[in-house]
Amino acid sequence: MKKVFLLSLIVFVYVENGFSQSNYRQGYIVKVSGDTLTGFIDYKGNLKNLRSSKFKNNLDDDYQEYSPEEIDVIRFNDANLYVSMETEIDGAKKKYFVEQLIDGIVDVFYYPIKNGAFFLIRDEEGGIYELKNTREEIKIGNSQYTKDKKEYAAVLKSLFQDSPETINKIDRLEYNPDSMVEIAEEYHNDVCSEYACIIYTKERLKMNIGLGFHVGLTNSSVSFHDNVNTKNLNQEFSSSQNPVFGLFVNFMDPNISERFSVQLDLIFTSGNYVVGSSNMDISYLKLPISLKYTYGVKKIKPSFWLGIAYNKWSKFSDENIVPEHLSGDAIQKRRNQYGLYTGFELATAIGSKTDVFIQGKFEYYSGRHLNTWFVPGRTVQDYAKSKTSFLTFSTGVKF
Repeated sequence: MKKVFLLSLIVFVYVENGFSQSNYRQGYIVKVSGDTLTGFIDYKGNLKNLRSSKFKNNLDDDYQEYSPEEIDVIRFNDANLYVSMETEIDGAKKKYFVEQLIDGIVDVFYYPIKNGAFFLIRDEEGGIYELKNTREEIKIGNSQYTKDKKEYAAVLKSLFQDSPETINKIDRLEYNPDSMVEIAEEYHNDVCSEYACIIYTKERLKMNIGLGFHVGLTNSSVSFHDNVNTKNLNQEFSSSQNPVFGLFVNFMDPNISERFSVQLDLIFTSGNYVVGSSNMDISYLKLPISLKYTYGVKKIKPSFWLGIAYNKWSKFSDENIVPEHLSGDAIQKRRNQYGLYTGFELATAIGSKTDVFIQGKFEYYSGRHLNTWFVPGRTVQDYAKSKTSFLTFSTGVKF
């Protein structure tokens, strides 16, 4: 199972890296020459340091890559705004694309860096100041603490001298983009009545919750080993082909990622396994939870996922497996398994909120089951170890 998990993880990471390099959204760029180009821009999100920008006139075109020396402004669909600004980061002073959060009497800029955030503020005269929050380690006795120095508070108090009401709130100000926008907006509203400030940060989007079902056919196989009292379990049983039905709910938070989501499935299927005159029937109730990656294109959306799953044997019956001198089922207690759940999907939209899809899935489970046997004069217990795999192809609808 470790080899299967490792292989699936390698494939998942490879696919993620291959597809995650581009996520084009509508917007425009303003070049240093003053020309404005409208089209599609590669959106890397707030967690990517923007040292370059990829632009397409149309989605089918090849991209043109621009540096901060070539572009003054990047704007995504009247939401996130990035500007080219010279600043020093990690000891290197050069131009970077920094996100402008608010435009008012003061402007606030944001740039994520390793282990934290990077904020700049520009006053009405064009002076630019860094808003720092250095952390220091303090040792008191045998205990060690982390203290925020909050250098940004002194800078903001100096800039906001003509607004005592705003200054009173600075000491309680948190060091994050929302708080910086809020304090800058309050300052603007207090000292300026001529025009409203512009907030460029994107409003927080609601989590997308998708529901759906799928039906298909699964090929399953089961094997047992290390059985002492029921040696017939150790034989090589035939595989089984059976229908499968599943329900699922998918959670995607667009504020974190529009490609990654978490999906919970509820899957029903069964299997009949035969060897010689021995056979067994098992009904399965499977509960996978997986991390799903969807690469959105215009017509077909491929997805890949990797997760873990619980496999409950809701029904079990057998014939000619248990020796005559024993009584009971071949598998009595702990009828469950745990394993790996992975697969792929191709989906296409048939409405504004409805997708149809086809899927291919592979599942691999293992379990350790407890049996108790009563023989003359004593009670015998043993453990039956099992391995079960499923290869499934299905189709379904997501709403």
